[in-house]
Amino acid sequence: MVNKCKHCRDKGTAGGSSYVFEACAYCHGTGRVPVVQHHIDRNEILKEVQDVLRNQTAKGIAKYGHTVDVDSLSTIEWIDHAIEESMDKIVYLTCIKKSLERENMREIKFRAWDNVENKMHYCGEEIDMIFELRDNRIECTDIRNVSPGGEGVESMEHLTYMQYTGLKDEDGTEIYEGDIVKCFTNGNSYVSFKSGVYGLIFDYTFIPFSDIHGGMQVIGNVFKNGGLVNDS
Repeated sequence: MVNKCKHCRDKGTAGGSSYVFEACAYCHGTGRVPVVQHHIDRNEILKEVQDVLRNQTAKGIAKYGHTVDVDSLSTIEWIDHAIEESMDKIVYLTCIKKSLERENMREIKFRAWDNVENKMHYCGEEIDMIFELRDNRIECTDIRNVSPGGEGVESMEHLTYMQYTGLKDEDGTEIYEGDIVKCFTNGNSYVSFKSGVYGLIFDYTFIPFSDIHGGMQVIGNVFKNGGLVNDS
């Protein structure tokens, strides 16, 4: 039977709230860990904050040869330093704000590849193809063959959906997922969405649009012109 440490064995009270301290990983070895560290290790947010502080401390030691020292600056110098850091923070927050504003302003549009009719359907451009958002996914319904009685509605389950990236190429053509673009930096690539951002797949490597330098021109899509991806 494992002999748990006191913090992991007892029920304590902190700040008016009761906490049951479960056995920490350290108690299964030979060492012990303070209960605060125990909870930091179990919380990914607190753990990340602690890691940031540890990394910043390491940078400070490498640069200055010591950690923060209250006597290293005068009071006025500390104030000036804090003002400079605060100004940097304002710049960073403004950049984040602008980025969020641009994302919120991006027009949300979809298209779908029909491998039966071998054609692309664009949301809003065909009155007999209805695009709807259902259960957090986009669906298309074909009403071209609907009878006066409402029969003949067809769910287009075979479609492959792609979203508009919010960008246009040098000719003003909207860029969608699945488009093949000629990029003056990386040759021919196709558009994809990974880790929350759009970018290009080139030679099996994903490159975010933010890292693309140079113009782009849509020359096809992966469904009708897949062979273009291999051309340079």
